Amino acid sequence: MIWIVGEYAERIDNADELLESFLEGFHDESTQVQLQLLTAIVKLFLKKPTETQELVQQVLSLATQDSDNPDLRDRGYIYWRLLSTDPVAAKEVVLAEKPLISEETDLIEPTLLDELICYIGTLASVYHKPPSAFVEGSRGVIHKSLPPRTGSSESAESPDTVSAGVPPSEQPAVIPTQGDLLGDLLNLDLGPPVSNPPIATSSVQMGAVDLLGGGLDSLMGEEPEGMGGPSFTAPSTVMPSNLGGPLGGGLGDLFDLAGGVSNLSGSHVASKTVWLPAVKAKGLEISGTFSRQAGSLSMDLTLSNKALQVMSDFAIQFNRNRLERQIFLATWKDIPNENEAQFQIKDCPLSADAASSKLQGNNIFTIAKRNVEGQDMLYQSLKLTNGICVLAELRIQPGSLNFTDLELSLKCRAPEVTQHVFQAYETILKN
Repeated sequence: MIWIVGEYAERIDNADELLESFLEGFHDESTQVQLQLLTAIVKLFLKKPTETQELVQQVLSLATQDSDNPDLRDRGYIYWRLLSTDPVAAKEVVLAEKPLISEETDLIEPTLLDELICYIGTLASVYHKPPSAFVEGSRGVIHKSLPPRTGSSESAESPDTVSAGVPPSEQPAVIPTQGDLLGDLLNLDLGPPVSNPPIATSSVQMGAVDLLGGGLDSLMGEEPEGMGGPSFTAPSTVMPSNLGGPLGGGLGDLFDLAGGVSNLSGSHVASKTVWLPAVKAKGLEISGTFSRQAGSLSMDLTLSNKALQVMSDFAIQFNRNRLERQIFLATWKDIPNENEAQFQIKDCPLSADAASSKLQGNNIFTIAKRNVEGQDMLYQSLKLTNGICVLAELRIQPGSLNFTDLELSLKCRAPEVTQHVFQAYETILKN
């Protein structure tokens, strides 16, 4: 009860009165109750400092001066020092959020679990690795496994006994050589080939488990046989031979709108970052980055199987980055008018459909199209890689050869990016 009062003191109106009543019999309580009462009153003080100053001074005095318990005195002195030197740091320490409890046993291969049970009293069960992976000179160690649970009349022959007719040089290699203690877990051909007898392993299927939830359809088409099948090849970096024309300037080079010229060997390619950790996807880790391939935006993905078992039948959810009409309208009204910026794109004789098609190819989506007083109005949205959403209103005079200027209105919660977005619009529509 003391822990509940201290943990949720901001929700309990008479929390100070309850803790003060417990404090009256402080010396008669057990050590665990005294420690919990000290922590609860310090939490209450950090949440309501103006109302409980005398209460926290009283409990700190009881813990540090009137107590013979060294644990209670040490905790009291630590709280006293924290509160007197840096209350902000004390709040971060005492009121820190508890980490979520996660279950990771399903990431370990079932056969490895069966082997680790045989070494439950050794460090192998702590490291979650077989002894041959970290013990020096483990050439003679033989892997063991539990007998099958179902009753069987056949007695398995002991792995320690070797047939007398087989000389030692012809014994089958049970464990990897000294240079390959990990047993080539990742199936990497890093050493010379070893002629080991084939081992029959059962392919563990995921059973069409949706790793990301939501019953997604597979976006990858026909999947290879697990992650152990043909690897996904990265997009080709070979440049097409017909890259003529001068290089663009300004944001034209930044967005690579001149035909993929930024894909030269000296261009910068961002390093891949982990987008989906293996803990959240049952062993599937997805990392990637964005790049320009021949003038079009590409997503370079690396799928890694961290589950130590064959994986198949998975789906990946890609964000559309396109707002619905109702969300667009609500966001437009929610952004203050001070954040709206207006620009003119001169000498751009494009129809509304042509402009929308060009912008669509560069991930600027048209939400709605209207005709107001003879002008075509395109309401569009785009989303930057850092999550900033920009709303746009593009006004076009249809069928007029004399009036070729386009009017662009941009709204964004970060108005400092509107100038760069306008330059991107101008570069896209004029190329």
